[in-house]
Amino acid sequence: MCRHVVVMGSMLAGLLLAGPASQAAASACAPAPNQPDMLEPVNTLVSSVSPIATDTRIHWTRWHKRVLYGRYSELRGQVVTDDGAIPDASVDLYTRRAGSSEWVKRRSTTTDSDTGVFVFDCLRPRVTISYRVVYDGTLLYEATRGMRTTRVVRRVPDSMSQVAPERFRYRGSVEPSYAERRVLLQRKACTSCRWNTVQRTQTNDRSRWRFTINTSGYSGRRWFRAVVPGDKFYARSVSFHVWRITS
Repeated sequence: MCRHVVVMGSMLAGLLLAGPASQAAASACAPAPNQPDMLEPVNTLVSSVSPIATDTRIHWTRWHKRVLYGRYSELRGQVVTDDGAIPDASVDLYTRRAGSSEWVKRRSTTTDSDTGVFVFDCLRPRVTISYRVVYDGTLLYEATRGMRTTRVVRRVPDSMSQVAPERFRYRGSVEPSYAERRVLLQRKACTSCRWNTVQRTQTNDRSRWRFTINTSGYSGRRWFRAVVPGDKFYARSVSFHVWRITS
């Protein structure tokens, strides 16, 4: 009986759809090829004088909920009132790594004079990280702050080879270091079916893993992938590819 394996495409497809943000400026680093979360910018505020400081808030226009390990991400937003965005407003960026309670000041910038948009780019988190943007306020505008969290996804490169008529060897690695920790093999019987965990293994001291897939006992198509469970430092991560074995 003839059996073959087909690569169904990268599991990173959902992370490779980023488009340019509104009011995007040229950057020295390429933004992460992730699908960002985006909102439309608010129109800039026409200057006015009020005896009472006006309430403000952070309006986010671009951010990443998840980013692949080693990739860059960015934050874009505005300091806004009910009437519009504040131009030339000074804002500070603080970060807090997963597992830490300490906020660390990283950078400062000013909102654009025309669009009121601030940009913090070339961000390269190594673990899941929270970002806080702080506006200290002025005599005219109240202080405010806003927070976004970016979860880091591990890299799980993988390959599949047939070693016997009804046996396949599925192997790969995990980045960053993931020695002697759990990896799951998941299978489903149709494109709309749910994934089921069918095997478990542990990585070796070089963060490499391997499964043997025996296809005897069933016919038709089966889809396979590897999954690395998430924790507070990294999001649940899946192999670069889904593999379809047809018999």
